[in-house]
Amino acid sequence: MAGKARGYNFIVYLGPIEVPFAKVTGVEAVIDTETVSEGGVNDRVYTLDGNPRTEKTLILERGASLDLMADYLLQPGYRFTTDIIVFVLDQDRMPRYTYTFSGCYVKKVSWSDLDASRSEFIMERLEISYETMLKVALY
Repeated sequence: MAGKARGYNFIVYLGPIEVPFAKVTGVEAVIDTETVSEGGVNDRVYTLDGNPRTEKTLILERGASLDLMADYLLQPGYRFTTDIIVFVLDQDRMPRYTYTFSGCYVKKVSWSDLDASRSEFIMERLEISYETMLKVALY
């Protein structure tokens, strides 16, 4: 199916709880590096693995809900004792990839503006810092 656009859906598990989200961003695999030049050799530099300089942040967005269990978990400072897993589903709703986030804690929860003149859904935005991310292709 080269050249044909594919549609994807996803399912998010915050630990053992499935929580619906409209949008997931911040899924990335990054390595920090540092460059070193050798004493007498000035025509090149060497790139080495460096210590992480910034934290990685997963951003989850959804319409605000009255899900009391999820609201308990979604408080700044909450540290997950299990992984967060995002299942990416193909057009047939079969799992295609999984993204597993480890070492997660809730950094920030924010809500969209409350504007009675616009009659929009209240959106909830959740920022979760994570230590590692692993992507696995299931087929």
